[in-house]
Amino acid sequence: MPNDHEYGSIEQKKRNVGAVYVPEQWRELVKSTRTHKPFIVKEMEQHHFKTFSPIRSQLINRKRNTVGDKVGWMKIQWMRFTKEHPWDMQYKHSHSELEPWKTVIFKNGRGRPADLSQVQPSQLYKEARQITKAKYNDLMSLFAYIPPVHHGFYLTLKPGDSVPLEENIEMGDEEEH
Repeated sequence: MPNDHEYGSIEQKKRNVGAVYVPEQWRELVKSTRTHKPFIVKEMEQHHFKTFSPIRSQLINRKRNTVGDKVGWMKIQWMRFTKEHPWDMQYKHSHSELEPWKTVIFKNGRGRPADLSQVQPSQLYKEARQITKAKYNDLMSLFAYIPPVHHGFYLTLKPGDSVPLEENIEMGDEEEH
């Protein structure tokens, strides 16, 4: 895979850093992995995540391009969209300027196409995402081994089955049986 080298650099840096307890530490680790061509880390918040379902419902997922060739979706390396042809995606399987653009048209062949400027993506999540009860319980069983400075992150996690927080945290100060 083209990104294996980048992931390898991050894994190597992680081995030298030690334990990582919270997402902020991962962000800093990735940012500091390379001094030459450093990774650009975009911090995302809940409002950045959108659902494109209203747009997707207006599109047809084509298996073949305009000349009848199969579209190698996993091989696409370059895509181009234009305002003049909002239903068309031009693509290449390489970054070569010599390779010709191929085109896929996503417009439904029947009826008048929807005005995509009127179809807007909406916010994907209205509230914080929950994790499964099993994952929550597993994390809370490790709570005593997490440095107290990071406890705040774990205390904000919400299990999917409305588990009361206080009942699932082992603070580590109980005597062992």
